[in-house]
Amino acid sequence: MVVLDAGIEIHGYMVSREGNHVRVVWAVASGRHRQRTFSAKTVFLPAHGHRWDGYLIPFDKLAAIRPAAL
Repeated sequence: MVVLDAGIEIHGYMVSREGNHVRVVWAVASGRHRQRTFSAKTVFLPAHGHRWDGYLIPFDKLAAIRPAAL
């Protein structure tokens, strides 16, 4: 997912959605993971104008992060 919110652009993974709020997890250069809830209107699927350029999170690590986010 690509998040465009308040002048920031985050490239991450959607881990949950509740109503019009989306929980996104992303990796930073240090290898740590961050997560935050955003308004759904600021979260987009990657596209030509907004290509996904984030750090990959292996599926097994993403699966371990996901339950904690719910």
